[in-house]
Amino acid sequence: MTDHSPLGAVQAACRQGHDVHSVRSTPRCRRPSGAIAALYLQALRTLLLGNASRTFSQDWARAHFRFREPRSELAYTLEAEKGGTRAIVMAVQANIIKYLLFVRNTEHTHLERSEACFLGAISGATVAAGGPLPMSGPTSELGDSQHPQGRTHIWWPYGAGRVMWTRAQGHRGTDPRCPCPHLPGVLCSTLHCRLCKISQKEQGEALAAALADSLWAAGDGRGATVCLLAAATRCSAPLGCKADSFTERIHLFEFREKAAAQEFLFDHIDCFRDEGSHGLILFLYSLLFSRTLERVREELGGTAPHLLECSSGNVTCTQAVLLLVLAGSAQPRQRSEVGFLRWGGEEAERRLPPVGSMLKTPKFPIWLCSINGTHSVLFSTNRLLLSDWKMEHVFHLYFYNGQHRQTRTAHLTVDTHSHHWEEGRCEAASRPGRRAPSLEMAIRTKWPGAAVSWNGTEPFF
Repeated sequence: MTDHSPLGAVQAACRQGHDVHSVRSTPRCRRPSGAIAALYLQALRTLLLGNASRTFSQDWARAHFRFREPRSELAYTLEAEKGGTRAIVMAVQANIIKYLLFVRNTEHTHLERSEACFLGAISGATVAAGGPLPMSGPTSELGDSQHPQGRTHIWWPYGAGRVMWTRAQGHRGTDPRCPCPHLPGVLCSTLHCRLCKISQKEQGEALAAALADSLWAAGDGRGATVCLLAAATRCSAPLGCKADSFTERIHLFEFREKAAAQEFLFDHIDCFRDEGSHGLILFLYSLLFSRTLERVREELGGTAPHLLECSSGNVTCTQAVLLLVLAGSAQPRQRSEVGFLRWGGEEAERRLPPVGSMLKTPKFPIWLCSINGTHSVLFSTNRLLLSDWKMEHVFHLYFYNGQHRQTRTAHLTVDTHSHHWEEGRCEAASRPGRRAPSLEMAIRTKWPGAAVSWNGTEPFF
């Protein structure tokens, strides 16, 4: 079993009771003890569970961030248990996908471009390496007089280059947003290179980046606090509080640089992903201390007294705690990097406050989905999907629900066009008594009336 206390020079400096300035990550170490630690314990329990006398259930105490097998079909994914912890795991999963698809640089970039060249060779497409990507999505350029029939060149943003599809003017009826019949294969290859071919070390790097993103956003881009466990108990539970064996042992490490926090998290990533580490609760504590307990209370206001709901022995997440993970605030006032979609049935949606447009249209095409109270992730490999309305006519989405029985990423095609030959299908879809899969209904909260194809997968949710 891994030792989950801070290691090396960080641990030695903390034992000496002074700030840590000599180690590479340069955090400031705080070791709450005695009455101060007891107050922290009370405040954390009250803010999370609504009452300092309550403790986390066994499934929450056991929860940690566990990846699927490295270099496998789902190497990028976290396993999510049933129950309330699944919502937090899936919110972190969304940040992991963001990092792997759109943030990190990999040695696979040239492979993606090479495959696009290969697919282009068999479909009339070529890749233009270098040069800026078009900011407005696919564009058309008419050919010169050397081509009497005229040709239209469609530039499609892809990976580190751009795919150019050339077609005769006589085929203008073809949708330019799907320049090549092999494009789904190209997108699946992007998925494979960036998400599936990752090692255990890269999994740890992705998790560290995902956690750091949430903590840095919670600190408004000015700081982050990482909570780890010490070997020895720092305090005894105050009167009215039941000891839980880990909250009494917390150490706080404060950072003023995001890179330092991310590096520190990676150095101690086993404290969040090992069995017995209490990794998920440590992340929640880190999130609250990064935001500060006072600010979280203010943001909750009178809407909800606490972040987790306790009912019949079950502990579930409120939307506020999910927004803390996704946007760094229980009440975000600006566009977040990862979005949120929700569908719980028409009656439930009428009772709940609406999901705002800023959450439906994030900076990256990734959404945490709450579907009938169960959480999952929906995403696109096309970074420009939400930056140009033309991209949103026909496009591909991928879906992961966190359940162990899902062995492949589901591939969906979404068509927001209204075509005359589809009138019969649209009428059938709107027939009374016809039940659409709940995932499709969640997608339509963002793209009303969209037709969704599961591409041969049996619809679920």
